[in-house]
Amino acid sequence: MLRLVLILGYIAVTVYAIADATQHREARPYGLPKWLWVAVIILLPYVGAIAWFVVKFLGHEDDSPRRGPTAPDDDPEYLRWLEEQQRRKSRDDKDR
Repeated sequence: MLRLVLILGYIAVTVYAIADATQHREARPYGLPKWLWVAVIILLPYVGAIAWFVVKFLGHEDDSPRRGPTAPDDDPEYLRWLEEQQRRKSRDDKDR
């Protein structure tokens, strides 16, 4: 019974780790290519999957710069558009 639980646990953890690694948004998550992570997870029972989870949750901060603004008020293009709209509105109000 214990052997069955260990086998099912290994399969579940391995499948989840592989799916998580292959669906990662970066091509080289945490410094290794995806295919190498999959090989480590498969070839090192338990250790590979645990390594993936440790690196994912504890060992690595996302140091990559942000690709774009996170909110409209952080977007310089949006702020320029907003200022232009205010200028147009103030001109239209003066013309009336």
